[in-house]
Amino acid sequence: MNNLSLTWAHHNTLICHVKRQSGELVSYDTMKILVYVTDACSLCEEALDMIFDMSELTGRVLETVDIATDPSLMEQFGESIPVLEIAEQRIVWPFTEEDVRNLVQTVSSHSLE
Repeated sequence: MNNLSLTWAHHNTLICHVKRQSGELVSYDTMKILVYVTDACSLCEEALDMIFDMSELTGRVLETVDIATDPSLMEQFGESIPVLEIAEQRIVWPFTEEDVRNLVQTVSSHSLE
């Protein structure tokens, strides 16, 4: 059984770690996940909770991007947050765990080509 731990690396970046049965701590950061959000956004909180609960995202770096800090991001994403982005591929709320899995699989298969 692996144990998941989350560590804040720096401003709004979360690194997931897996502690294996052997006690070895393995950190992964091979696929950065961006989540475009803003403060006081209940849908953003709901999306982040769902993402944090997905064991298949263990080892990924998650970075939240507050769109309120950049007028161009507000214009681009203001009506559609939260937005999840991996390798320039985006899905817009409402998305499900299955949508996230499909995006991860798509991005992973393209990176192997």
